[in-house]
Amino acid sequence: MYKMEINVSGEQRIFLFRGPGCRKAMLEWWLDHLRRAEAGEDIRNIRVWGTVGNETELVLEWPR
Repeated sequence: MYKMEINVSGEQRIFLFRGPGCRKAMLEWWLDHLRRAEAGEDIRNIRVWGTVGNETELVLEWPR
């Protein structure tokens, strides 16, 4: 399971990805939001946590 937290214009948005193909879906969203940030959308930061068993780790982080 992956949890993605995106700060857009000061508003926090949280998305959960779970089940078969969740890593691929999360990476597609990650790349899409990076492209949107490069295009000028007010995305301040993106963080992704991955959960395996009982451990949760920060997997990806993009601060602005």
